[in-house]
Amino acid sequence: MYEKAQPEKQSLQNTRMTENKRPNEQRVRQQTPTPNRSENNVVEMKANQPKQTQQHQSGKIMIIEPRAYAEAMTVAKYVIGGQSVLVNFRLIEETQARRIVDFLTGTVYAEDGDIKRVADEIFLCTPKEVEIDGTAQSLVESNLFDL
Repeated sequence: MYEKAQPEKQSLQNTRMTENKRPNEQRVRQQTPTPNRSENNVVEMKANQPKQTQQHQSGKIMIIEPRAYAEAMTVAKYVIGGQSVLVNFRLIEETQARRIVDFLTGTVYAEDGDIKRVADEIFLCTPKEVEIDGTAQSLVESNLFDL
């Protein structure tokens, strides 16, 4: 019985070999091209940003005088779009102004921007591309929210 099982095993191996190798046919190993190490495959994040961000990067500063808390979203959209905004709170109640300042502080923090108080009721919100140079202390750094 041992001798009979062995020839069957050999015949199965021979069958597999003939299936894999055909006569007069050679296997050609295909080489995939390897990229040069000098090629740079890094894509800048700014290249993927919408054009709106690049349109607002001018020397202009938007001036907004909100009359309701809902107008804070308009200011946030400008800052996210790369535009500096001067916000004057003279036309709004103090409690609403505080809420807007809190919202805008979160917005500029998320965008790596800055918000600074430039007068009693006036704040300047800037995106990260704009640096404010002056003596006014940043609200993000000092956590001052007094109006």
